[in-house]
Amino acid sequence: MKLLLLLLFISVNVAAQNATNLMRQSQDRTSAGNSEMQSTISIHDNKGNVRVREITTLTRKTKENSQLLIRFTAPAEVRGTTLLVYDYPDKADQQWIYLPATGKVRQIVSNEKGKNFMGSEFTNADMSQLNLDDYTFTNLGRTEYNGTGCIKIEAKGKTPALQNEQGYSKKIILLDAARLIPLREELYDRNDKLHRELLYENYNSTGDGKWVAWKMTMNNVQNGRRSTMTVNRFESNAAQPEQLFAPNALGKK
Repeated sequence: MKLLLLLLFISVNVAAQNATNLMRQSQDRTSAGNSEMQSTISIHDNKGNVRVREITTLTRKTKENSQLLIRFTAPAEVRGTTLLVYDYPDKADQQWIYLPATGKVRQIVSNEKGKNFMGSEFTNADMSQLNLDDYTFTNLGRTEYNGTGCIKIEAKGKTPALQNEQGYSKKIILLDAARLIPLREELYDRNDKLHRELLYENYNSTGDGKWVAWKMTMNNVQNGRRSTMTVNRFESNAAQPEQLFAPNALGKK
């Protein structure tokens, strides 16, 4: 009996480890390093109305963290609004936002991470990478999605505080089994009911083993709204000045 329990314990831990390794590989393959892209965000409400936003996104890698800068360029009422994200491998991310209407930069606190990002169905937390050490991953086996063989992985925050901060109890992630890139995510609310689903489409290779989804659609299945982010231009290995990624520089031109 002890041997059986030991083998069961080992198999469970190996499965968890494999799922974590798969997620680590996936994250590596979709992290583009230093880059610049221009995108359009289309925000659809449940009555058929659409709002359009234009953004420029810069990314930069350092030894300490990954940095993301999102600046709204159109329309006029949101132009200049800027989000800065520092993702760390061993601690919680940091986020700052600059709003031209106030002329001030403020840090986004943890209980705001689950809130909608600029009126879209994406959240502030969606702008950051998962800190893999904060999650328990389970390999749920093989499945098929739109004719593609996939690996189904469950991701759960290790603490209730993290789940509250992120705004969901768990994610179900479908990874393309061949390329190990995400094709779909299901996000469940704190009552374990499906809340949102994220679809990744139109992947393009950057030529260095990295993949970028040129279209991402977040569907809110509870309120009927959706938001789509479409990449119009992407440049990899784009040199990014360090000073652009300082919180106190967000409001400067």
